[in-house]
Amino acid sequence: MGGHGCRLYCLSCTESDVSVGCADGAARIFDLYSGRCSRILRCHSAAVSSLCVQEEMSVLATGSRDGSVQICDTSTGEIVARLLRPSPMREVECLQWGRNGHFLFAGTSVGRLCCWDIRKQAILWQKEHDRSVMKSLHLQEYGLETLVTGSMNGIVRVWDSSSGNCLVSIRPCDNSDTGSVSRWSETAVPQGGISNSSSVMSPLKQVPILCVRVGSTRILTSHTDGSLALCQIQLQELR
Repeated sequence: MGGHGCRLYCLSCTESDVSVGCADGAARIFDLYSGRCSRILRCHSAAVSSLCVQEEMSVLATGSRDGSVQICDTSTGEIVARLLRPSPMREVECLQWGRNGHFLFAGTSVGRLCCWDIRKQAILWQKEHDRSVMKSLHLQEYGLETLVTGSMNGIVRVWDSSSGNCLVSIRPCDNSDTGSVSRWSETAVPQGGISNSSSVMSPLKQVPILCVRVGSTRILTSHTDGSLALCQIQLQELR
């Protein structure tokens, strides 16, 4: 796949297409079978730093280093909603659709978490616990609609996606906590890839988080030092 010389910052896939966010402020959609660029969406004045596809509604949400969030129709390229206006004081770091496509979540470089009701094109709630870069967010796919975020200060937060209430804050690389929600194990990842017999060791230091994922009973984080941290957590007990 090619057709441009821009740096790529993010991608989102469906069964037939892959959408990528580019340094020139555009999102490009490629056909996975032919490898050709099928559409260019001119979205932002700065690099597209995050994007996510809602396949059933045929829309693409994009966030940018210019601080804006927009939604485009993937079939026409038309901008159908402008949710955040550009701001030099922030960058949009991560985006994710709610399960039914009616809600969109975004995390920013100033530590703000936002939720929009797309049907009304209005903010449902927004929260800010600190000003650390919110690098990643993930909505639980099954069961409770729990939202988890990871920040560059090494803190994981668990949120109620409906109300925006923070249920718990965790330091995955801090061994000082002994509660049931903070029993973490850290798995060493060798430079050549993940070993089948990865060693497990106690977390020793706070490390910035690059990516976070949540399942039914576990939260997994990846860090800037190449490590992974895994937490077993009873999400139902937090509510």
